[in-house]
Amino acid sequence: MRAILNTGKDQLEWAELPLPVPKDGEARLRTSVCGICSSDLEMMAGWSRGRFPQVLGHE
Repeated sequence: MRAILNTGKDQLEWAELPLPVPKDGEARLRTSVCGICSSDLEMMAGWSRGRFPQVLGHE
């Protein structure tokens, strides 16, 4: 799957990641659009609770 990967402070890259395999009781959804929120911006800036590399978009 394609994802935006935050690889360092203020550094974003397109990444090809393995397609997640749902476990029992879970479902995999196809995303057509997405957005970012203020905590994504904080993570990009080096938020202490974040880590690199990380995929943004937790909502």
